[in-house]
Amino acid sequence: GALPTRRGPSKDANRGPSQSVSGNSKRAGVDPLAYATDVITKLQRGWPKRRIEELLPDRWTPSDVEFAAE
Repeated sequence: GALPTRRGPSKDANRGPSQSVSGNSKRAGVDPLAYATDVITKLQRGWPKRRIEELLPDRWTPSDVEFAAE
């Protein structure tokens, strides 16, 4: 049979990055501002690329502890 045809952009295509961060963090049960602030800080301080999945909203844990870039 024929595959269904999508017309126009998807609903998510119109969402900006801040809306995605906010929605995803809320679904994971975390405060969007605290999440975004912590993740940006960790990235600025050299968070290791091999540990990037730990920064996803459903895996994220806030920390006040400095970390050494690995």
